[in-house]
This record gives sequence, C-alpha cells and structure tokens, in this order.
Amino acid sequence: MVDSVIVIHPVLTREYCQFEVFNASCASSQVIVMEEAQYGRLQLGRCVTRDYGYIGCSANVIDLLDRACSGQRWCQLGIPTLREIVQPCPKDLTAYLEASYRCITGNTGSGRSFLCVSCMNVFQKRRSWTNALTTVTMSEWQVRDA
Repeated sequence: MVDSVIVIHPVLTREYCQFEVFNASCASSQVIVMEEAQYGRLQLGRCVTRDYGYIGCSANVIDLLDRACSGQRWCQLGIPTLREIVQPCPKDLTAYLEASYRCITGNTGSGRSFLCVSCMNVFQKRRSWTNALTTVTMSEWQVRDA
C-alpha cells in the first residue's frame, strides 16, 4: 500500500520584461520546480513590441534559474541580472525572460511535509537535481496531477 503522495500543480508561465523581477513562490508545503526559461526576443508581445529584424534570438537560461529557484519555496531574480550574464541579441535591443515553473507538494501518510528536491523519475530532464532531501525512491511514491 502506498501512503505517500506528491502533488504536481499546473505550470505557471509568464513574460518578465527587461526591468522587471522574476518572482516565483509556492505555499509553505511546496517547492518550485523550474520547467523552462528563455531569455531574449522570442516573439512580439507585452515586452517586445517591434521586430527590428531580431525576433527569435534567445538563450536557454534554465540552468541559471534552476540553480536559483528549484527546490526553494520562493525566489526572485532581477531581469537586468540576466543581461549581465548572457547577451543573445544585440545589446541595444530589449530582451525579456519567458519562464515556466510549477509548485510541487509532498507529504507522507502521517501528514509530515517533505521537500522533494530530487524527484528524478518525475522530472528526468532536470539533471541538476542531484541532492535529495528524502531517501524514499520514486517507485514508492504515488504521483498524481493536482
């Protein structure tokens, strides 16, 4: 009988313009799992209103946001910080962050909360997640969408 559950919540995706702050937060029994993070000029929209011939220049910054946010209850990252680290487009053009994350909740049958920082079988694409705060293997967990 499986008496432990990991609840996987819906993905939250948003654009963060060049002078904004990426804010991710979860409830007290949850942690952030970064899903995707692209920095650049991906498409016209809220943050980029003109093409200038450079739509589509971008860099994958998931590793940066993974290190800063995944496994945490909340995190903040100023978008100007990304501009100092990576420059996928001409520097005089506006770039933005498009980021997706979800919160996951874990608890045991006894009602004790845990932080699932390694869930390797659930999020196999997150290779940077190597530190587990629980010794229970994923085959022992019942996984369901919230």
